[in-house]
Amino acid sequence: MPDDTANTITDPETLMEELAAIRQRGYAIDDEEIEVGLRCVAAPIRNHTGRVIAAISVAAPVQRMTKKNVQTTAPTVVAAADAISRRLGYLPSLSAALMAE
Repeated sequence: MPDDTANTITDPETLMEELAAIRQRGYAIDDEEIEVGLRCVAAPIRNHTGRVIAAISVAAPVQRMTKKNVQTTAPTVVAAADAISRRLGYLPSLSAALMAE
């Protein structure tokens, strides 16, 4: 496994804040956290119960995956993850109802 970079989140409180932000926006961003010069956008894939079972991502060198490109790429990654999830039987409204029980 690669070493931490200067961008790697190592503080537990900061990590919890980032996880909350990821849940809110529906995707994660790796901004040179695992490797300097590499940026990634990822979205969860859910099964029929709504449980996250995998993820799909797009990664590129920071020169090609600028912060602006992250904002335009993220909806496509999320849409692909949602399409896969639906093929696996995920229905957002049913999942929300099951989780409320």
